Amino acid sequence: MAVVVQRFLRNIWIKESKKPGTATTFTKQTRQFFEDSGSTLWVTFYNRRLYWCFLDSDTLPWQSDTHGAYRRTRSGWSCEDLRYKRVLFKNSLSGIITKKSMFLGTICSGDETAFDYLVHRINGELLSSVADASQKLTDLELAILKVIRLLLPEDFELLVGLLFSTSGWRRVSAIGGNKKTTDMDLELPITG
Repeated sequence: MAVVVQRFLRNIWIKESKKPGTATTFTKQTRQFFEDSGSTLWVTFYNRRLYWCFLDSDTLPWQSDTHGAYRRTRSGWSCEDLRYKRVLFKNSLSGIITKKSMFLGTICSGDETAFDYLVHRINGELLSSVADASQKLTDLELAILKVIRLLLPEDFELLVGLLFSTSGWRRVSAIGGNKKTTDMDLELPITG
């Protein structure tokens, strides 16, 4: 977009009572829309899902429908990741991405961390930090299992009783001892 056209467009926004900074932002957004060669990742939120696409660079740079202008996409808008075809629901995404859904403009840039996260989610891949945390959780579970195996039966029964009681269950049998059919009777007070 030529400098003259940029100035002209910016002046139109200013005449529409936009502040100079807002007029400059709108002009930059318009320029990005018309000059994108198909390399920009476009995203939007609709119906609690993240949709993404790339513009088709092989078609006309823009088409008019007499109400505005639009660009064709390469493969349409998608709300699924590429690997597993899972829907990219808003509530399953990080806040570094979902906070952008509150942006009321056309084009919103983000930091590199947010972009990296978004690209990994669209590709159906885990970020290295998420994969690392998942592996460490698995390692922790295995280590705890080894420690639990060191407990005596009475200590294990006490541990299980404590776990259930903190979840709202109430023990209705005595602790310890041998029974023919059960080790522990529990009741959930809310349901009886």
